[in-house]
Formats: sequence, C-alpha cells, structure tokens
Amino acid sequence: MTTWLLEVRQGLLALRAWEAREGQRLNGVFTLNFVDPFNALLARSAPRLVPIGITPGRNLPPLNAETLTALAQTDVILAPKCPQTPARVDIARRFAPALADRRLVALSACWDLHVKAR
Repeated sequence: MTTWLLEVRQGLLALRAWEAREGQRLNGVFTLNFVDPFNALLARSAPRLVPIGITPGRNLPPLNAETLTALAQTDVILAPKCPQTPARVDIARRFAPALADRRLVALSACWDLHVKAR
C-alpha cells in the first residue's frame, strides 16, 4: 500500500508540474489503473461513462462509442508504468483505442501521459 501511495504522489506532483510548465489546467484525468484518485486529489471532474476503478475479471467493461466519446473529451489519460503488472497491461490493451491520436509524454519514472490533440 505504501508503494502505491508513493506512486500516486509521484504522479500527482508530476501532473501539477506539467500543468504549470504547459500553462494548461486539465479538465479531468482518466487513469488506466485499478483505482483513480487523481480527479479527487486535483478537485477535477472525472470523465462520465467510464469506471473510476478498473479490475480485469471483475469490472473491465467493453469500450463502446459512448465511452470513447467521453474519453475523447478528457484532456489526459494517465498510464502507470511501474510496476507493470498483468492487470495493468490488460487495462491498457482494453483502452488502447482511446489513446489513438493522443501525444505520449513521459510524465515521470512511473507515469506516462496521453494528451488530447488540440
């Protein structure tokens, strides 16, 4: 649990630094992970029509047009990189269509940021 909290802290600080560098306030975040605390921690709105926590084998819904549209309206999608687990790989694979046409930014050692094209 401590490792996960440190990973979230790293992502949060890196995301805030990215916003400051880019001069952009994100409208919300979707995280390709089993839990997504970033919108609550940033006081932002989570995208609608997608779960705020994803667990393969339990609640990994198929992508439909409505979900893809909701994700397309979200400024960034965060992808955890460490540790790379089978569940995280499965989640990333499922949501890969939502990453199309997004710019990949290595946000920190443990996080990638997929930024919506402007």
